[in-house]
Amino acid sequence: MNKIEPTHLQRRALIYVRQSSMTQVRNNLESQKLQYDLEKRAKVLGWKQPVVVDEDLGKSASSGAERSGFQFLLEEVCAGSVGAIFAVEASRLSRCGSEWHSLLEFCAIVGTLIIDPQAIYDPRLMDDRFLLGLKGTMSEMEVNMLRARTRSASLEKAGRGELYVHATTGFIILPGNRRVKDPNKRTQRAIETVFETFEKEQTIGKTTRRLRERKLEIPLSTSKDGNKTIQWRLPQYSTIRGILTNPAYAGAYVYGRTHRQIEIHNGVKVIKTKTVALEDAQVFLKDHHEGYISWQQFESIQQTLQNNRNTGNDSAHRGAPRQGAALLAGMLRCGGCGCQLVVRYYGDNGCKAAYFCNRSSKIAGEQRCLYCSSGQIDEQVEKKLLEVISPLGVSAALAAYSKAESKVKRLEEQYRLRLEQNRYEAQRAQRQYDLSDPENRLVTSELEKRWNHALEQIAESENELERIRAENIPLNEEQTLQLKRLGEDFSQAWNHPEASIEIKKRIVRIVIEEIVVSKQEETMRLMIHWKGGDHTELTFPRKRCGSKTDDRVLEILEELRGVLTNEELAKVLNDEKLTTGTGRMWTAKRVGTFARKNKKLRAPRDSQETLTIEQAAHHLGISAQELRKLVAQRKVKAHRICASAPLIVDARGLATPTTKRAIAALKENTAFQQNLDL
Repeated sequence: MNKIEPTHLQRRALIYVRQSSMTQVRNNLESQKLQYDLEKRAKVLGWKQPVVVDEDLGKSASSGAERSGFQFLLEEVCAGSVGAIFAVEASRLSRCGSEWHSLLEFCAIVGTLIIDPQAIYDPRLMDDRFLLGLKGTMSEMEVNMLRARTRSASLEKAGRGELYVHATTGFIILPGNRRVKDPNKRTQRAIETVFETFEKEQTIGKTTRRLRERKLEIPLSTSKDGNKTIQWRLPQYSTIRGILTNPAYAGAYVYGRTHRQIEIHNGVKVIKTKTVALEDAQVFLKDHHEGYISWQQFESIQQTLQNNRNTGNDSAHRGAPRQGAALLAGMLRCGGCGCQLVVRYYGDNGCKAAYFCNRSSKIAGEQRCLYCSSGQIDEQVEKKLLEVISPLGVSAALAAYSKAESKVKRLEEQYRLRLEQNRYEAQRAQRQYDLSDPENRLVTSELEKRWNHALEQIAESENELERIRAENIPLNEEQTLQLKRLGEDFSQAWNHPEASIEIKKRIVRIVIEEIVVSKQEETMRLMIHWKGGDHTELTFPRKRCGSKTDDRVLEILEELRGVLTNEELAKVLNDEKLTTGTGRMWTAKRVGTFARKNKKLRAPRDSQETLTIEQAAHHLGISAQELRKLVAQRKVKAHRICASAPLIVDARGLATPTTKRAIAALKENTAFQQNLDL
């Protein structure tokens, strides 16, 4: 029975070629050749120009959504433009039952044949459909069985701590699957320097920048054709983060920390990878091998990285210590609702800060619990902090100097090891050059270039080593005594000009867990929770809004409000060189806000009782110049609150007999002068 009909030959033939991985693509060339040879079989069967679909080389057949070639094949079949599909076996097309049977269903509807090297199948025929379905089921079961066996064996080996996908930089795998430190001293010192630098800088970004400034290279393990090599490069952010978050450097073995999660998006299966906590990993073995740091140090690093996360309004993280003026940023919690207080910077270049509860922005309609300047709270906590830690100043100063001196020695050792390796590379390049044939210039020129490059590396390493030694000269006796005096008077060290706000913030975070702030009617209450479990309560008077503003501002506003506009009031205050409580110039908006919020300010005067010279002159029917003459002659009473303010006339004083006679005489004199002019 000839299953190939003329209608099949009138449509295209698709040759589907696939291999499961790039390793198979590179190495299993015979299998690849066998699949491409199906094009010859298609021509023998009558198709003149078969189309090869090989976009899926190196892709697994477990999911069609990830294979553009398989998707193209399905689209062409559904369009009715494919007469036959050629594949070496069913597993080449799909190892997923649902996709395989969907393909068979579409082929049966449009009459597309499926052809392999052994037979021709027509999915419209019951027997052929049965054989194809059986082949697809066996292919799917085969891959699942192989996967289950491999998975079981991997878990068994991982449970003993002997399964390694790749060797972590800084370690090597010995016979018997034992992980030990890399015997290369330079590699060891480089890894240790990363942890030491992070201990000082406390953030990944600063650690990376500091290492790059010192031109300290980090080893990276690379593998090509199964051969592992170490390359030395300047660190990147991702490299440092990978080292700091890898539990292998703390002596732990972890396997199965990432889980695959399948989701459906727009009708398409999507596989996502989820990372779980160390304790939830399938295999987690502490003290598995010798590490570069202890497990306690590793946990401390993870906590620091967690706190450094910048997550906006998320109250679970403090954020990394930065240059902002707020000493207690990320350390304060609202005593009313329990939310973490947020910092707002203002003033010139953000020189001032305020703490406030951000709960109102999260819950619509809620009133803000707390808003206060950072100065008073920081001052109270700073005073208590110095009182607590000053007795420990001397021992802390000596310990800090000893630790810094030890770090300098280790840093110098790393540069020395780098110089030693560069000298070895230069000697090897020289030996290769000496062994080459001098007449073969194609070879000797390249070897000479490598030798010169190695000599340049030696010179650079020597210069770096000398620079480190020059920058880190040991303290003399006078400097040591000065350090002890700073330790005895810790407040002097705290207020030293070179003591940055970042250092102060780190000290606060070392000794204080958090501070709960509560606002009373007239006082502020701080509950300091120290590391170790102790608590200290501080209570101090609240600073009301406007308490920092000059009293003259209140006097001027009480006198001129209702007479002048806010814009005119702002001009008067600025001309008098008076500023707001935060040191800013006055504007109409700030005058209005200050007047509205300040409870000490009396209500504005009635505009009918207090008049400017211009307003009073208009009211009396004379010119402002004439009224000023009457004021100068003391016939009309007027006063000025300050030099920049206008003259103010009390409307009630204009009704006195003396003032009325003076104004009447002025008007008569004015009328007489006008008659003379006529």
